[in-house]
Amino acid sequence: MPGSNVKPTTTTINYRAAITECFGAMPDDVIVHIKGASDTHAWLAALFRAIENEAEKPDPSSNHIKTLAELGSYVSEDFCNIYGCAHEDFTEKLELSGVIPSEAARTKDATVPASR
Repeated sequence: MPGSNVKPTTTTINYRAAITECFGAMPDDVIVHIKGASDTHAWLAALFRAIENEAEKPDPSSNHIKTLAELGSYVSEDFCNIYGCAHEDFTEKLELSGVIPSEAARTKDATVPASR
């Protein structure tokens, strides 16, 4: 595995193949979305700190605050779409491979009362 200190074994190769088969993507491509979400939240935290700092100034600029807020809204909506699409895509692939139950089965299971 390039860039890794872990030597491939039969087990790791089987995991890679299983992940690729279930998700339709290599493991690194599956987890990249988690890293992206983490980075996005760090950016948004910094942006909100900047908005807070601007708002706390003795003479805050409403234009500056508005521009920062618009930037935050844009970044949030854009990345929400990216991660939402990835979630839907990977969920569908896992459902089709039988790794997780389908949405219909999960909904049905949630509405069936537990037996005593």
